[in-house]
Amino acid sequence: MHKFWLERIKGKNLFIFIGISILLICLQFFSGAWKTMRFVNSDTIDITPYTQWLGSSIETNMGMLFYFVLPLLASLGGATIYNEDKKQGYFYLIYSKITIKRYFTTLITIVFCLSFLITSLVLILNLILNFMVLPAYNPVESLDIGLNFTYGNTLFPSFYYSHPLVYTGMYIILSALFSGLFAIVTLTISLYVENFFVVVSSVFLVQLVLMVIGFMTNIAISPAHFLMERGDIASVSFVYILLFYILSLVATLVFYVIGVKKNVIK
Repeated sequence: MHKFWLERIKGKNLFIFIGISILLICLQFFSGAWKTMRFVNSDTIDITPYTQWLGSSIETNMGMLFYFVLPLLASLGGATIYNEDKKQGYFYLIYSKITIKRYFTTLITIVFCLSFLITSLVLILNLILNFMVLPAYNPVESLDIGLNFTYGNTLFPSFYYSHPLVYTGMYIILSALFSGLFAIVTLTISLYVENFFVVVSSVFLVQLVLMVIGFMTNIAISPAHFLMERGDIASVSFVYILLFYILSLVATLVFYVIGVKKNVIK
């Protein structure tokens, strides 16, 4: 069955996910750190990989663009496998080898892990590229004037100044977790809707609405806003992010189980 699942996840959608992700992180690197490194000297200790990587830099807008389209990209990481299997008639083969329960349990696990892995790897790649051209100065709070690493603009700013690499890793993991969530939400929607474009764009449209509300209220309620280390939205709440994730995950799993029972198991 390993070969079967490998064949299921391989396809143009996955390569589009990987390709666009790599393109965006490279564009951010060349328009950010690559241009900025010539200005680095002993007096510019605020120009470091920690301030210039995709999840932190707001100068090029590439970071915001990446997180803005992340729901679309994550939805291509295997979230449409069920609909493809259904259309191509693979279920006869599947049911002869494994149970329905095992198929859908394996499917949602693979979809989550695939999006988590790809997102984390491309963000790590972007961070490594920044470390290759910029000095790894530890940030100094008294000198980071105007960088928005303050309470309300980011999570745990004191932790950023004491352990910047671990802090950056925390945001990479957070981004990967939400990428996995986006993917399984899309997968769940595919149990109820057959139209490819509706399935793929649903989570993206929800994020778009949340972004508009966030700009109007100046509260970071959209993942595109709170997944970046620093941004223009002032109110970032760890409690909100935690509740948002847990409630979204639980609701997704509940509707996934219901969708399998009602729309798949007849």
